[in-house]
Amino acid sequence: MPGLLDLSPELLLSVASFVSQMDLLNVSLTCKRLHDTTEPELYREYSNHRVYDRSVVPFLKRLLNRPQLAKHVHRLDLRWWRTLKYLNPAFASTSFIFPLRDEPSDIDYGTFTEAAKAVGVIRSIPPFSEKSRIMEKVLSHSDQDSRFDDSWCLDIYGAGLDIKDVPYDDKFCQLLRVGLDDPYVVLLMALLPNLHEMFLEGSTDADALPWGLPVHALRTLRRFSAKAIDGNLSRPLSFFHGLIQSKAMETFEINGAGSWRPSNDNGHVPSPLRLPVESLRLTRMVLQWCNFTYADMQTLLSACCILKSFHYSRGASHSGPDGLTTNELLQLLAAHKETLEELCLYMCSVPDESQGSWAIDSLADFHCLRRVETAAAMWPHLAGKGVEQEWEILTDADRLYHRLPPSLIDVVFVAGYKIHRPQIEDLLSLHQDRFPELRSLKIVTAGPGSYGSELRGSATFITEHILEYHVWHGTIFERNDTKNQLLQLCWTGTKYELLDRQQGDAPRVGYPPLPMRAPDYEESESASLDSSFTSSDRTGGDHSAEDPDMEDFSEDGESPSSGDADEQLGGGGSVDG
Repeated sequence: MPGLLDLSPELLLSVASFVSQMDLLNVSLTCKRLHDTTEPELYREYSNHRVYDRSVVPFLKRLLNRPQLAKHVHRLDLRWWRTLKYLNPAFASTSFIFPLRDEPSDIDYGTFTEAAKAVGVIRSIPPFSEKSRIMEKVLSHSDQDSRFDDSWCLDIYGAGLDIKDVPYDDKFCQLLRVGLDDPYVVLLMALLPNLHEMFLEGSTDADALPWGLPVHALRTLRRFSAKAIDGNLSRPLSFFHGLIQSKAMETFEINGAGSWRPSNDNGHVPSPLRLPVESLRLTRMVLQWCNFTYADMQTLLSACCILKSFHYSRGASHSGPDGLTTNELLQLLAAHKETLEELCLYMCSVPDESQGSWAIDSLADFHCLRRVETAAAMWPHLAGKGVEQEWEILTDADRLYHRLPPSLIDVVFVAGYKIHRPQIEDLLSLHQDRFPELRSLKIVTAGPGSYGSELRGSATFITEHILEYHVWHGTIFERNDTKNQLLQLCWTGTKYELLDRQQGDAPRVGYPPLPMRAPDYEESESASLDSSFTSSDRTGGDHSAEDPDMEDFSEDGESPSSGDADEQLGGGGSVDG
């Protein structure tokens, strides 16, 4: 009977595409043939989302050494990366900052700049300098009285040069020379021809290096998600102007952006969005904690051809001034009422703020909607103090079931105060006639309490299969965040396992065995499972958990510890799930 090793390389690779990366990593350790055959699938995603964790440089070097592997990377998941703002003397001691971990040697500088030129990120390469101009400028600002102003970066790229007037190639190469992450990340994006999904975490400053990507870059990108750790992305939506127009782009999710960019005086400067009408292929758009002008939202929605899912929540003041009302937004969305199937709106700055500008009059005209999720306070006569006394004076037009489309399957109301119980009972009592497809009506509150039990208990037989009571389940980004920094891929002595670092059971136990290989393969510097091992690993050297090198970075910036998944999975891939 044929065994696994009797399958053709094509079939083995097809099978590997359905295997989680943790299991695939263990499979690749069994023999040289399985390692070589399944190696491309180990590269299908690169994940480096833990703040202040591994550098992207080792993975970048690996792709430059073996460019045929770049086409297999389909998912990119990056933590916040260090931009020019990281060097601000107000945030760190300059004596501690330098030299930066990723400061390149003259050879590495030549390698990265030539690669950037080859893929079209830059056109010219300034010569390598022994001393970084940026480093010298930062070190010169040692006066404590000037640490919190912006004078340190006024001529950071050269005497008398405004940041906005410096050519892109000079910015890229100077930031590379000092060792910041910005140019490495831009180069990484440009090297991945088949990238399907990109997830970015953390805010970046307004003067960070623009994405000087060539036209062909990210042309296969289907989903883009940018999450701000502190709710302040500090970049306007116009920054992603080129990316959002990718012909393959279907899902665009962003947190903490809008129509504005921060100014040096802690204010906001308009950054208008310019998109041709019906130029986007987006079907799902999530704009969380964002502030848009009416003009920019009109530009964005008129550029969409077939929008099926739309999420919008109003941001705080640090995202810029707010100038869009609920009715204005619904008027703009009306152009998509023939295709829109999901609508989530949070226009209140607090859960039960009830203002005319944030109120929803009606969604009845959106006859294709299947799911609606809103703050309950956005619906007049539904939530808040005193609503229970209004029932006798409500007109038919005020009743909730008149203001919702009959096509609904799921409805979610998020409330802090009591919801008007007669409104809910009235809606549900008529659901079989008015909402024949309604399967679920969820009432979400800030925490467990008697109100949920009271509401659920009053529903009787009519609502027992429809009404649900839930505790607040977080924002869209929080619900989708499965990388909770708790699980870590560790070598346990016999295989790789996912262990909970929060419980302290993620050991650092020696090194995994190397796959069986031919003599010429053994010395290969580019083997994906080999780059983080020292020479003594290849010769069977004994390493214990007490080895002090286990916790340190080696000279090339890679950790020799096998307890971290980033270097083991395709030079930095993460684990599915």
